[in-house]
Amino acid sequence: MSLAEEHLAAGDELAGRFEILEQIGEGGISLVYKAKDKRLGSVVALKILKDQSEDNLSTIKSEFRHIRDITHPFLVETYELFADQQPYFFTMEFLDGESLEQHIWRGDTPENLSRQPGRLRLPLASP
Repeated sequence: MSLAEEHLAAGDELAGRFEILEQIGEGGISLVYKAKDKRLGSVVALKILKDQSEDNLSTIKSEFRHIRDITHPFLVETYELFADQQPYFFTMEFLDGESLEQHIWRGDTPENLSRQPGRLRLPLASP
């Protein structure tokens, strides 16, 4: 499956477990979707490679390994990597709210945000 030309739509299913609700972001090599984890009954974010090449798989595996053990109040949590079959993706915490870009345009500074714990958590892709 190549997601470069074809995006997922609401109602599509991945890995027999995740129901796509909507696309919420896009980065250089990936798309980010809000999805319902039907097994756990929770809402998560899915980061899916646009180009399902082996090089990009290596990149997403490396990214996942580097961030999975980092815990910080300003970063989202990562959950599971799905790299056995296409489409390659990983799941992470879904946060409903403003993006970092919205805070920057409003003029918020890191100092202001750091004095307000829980106000901003940085996603791993921007909308």
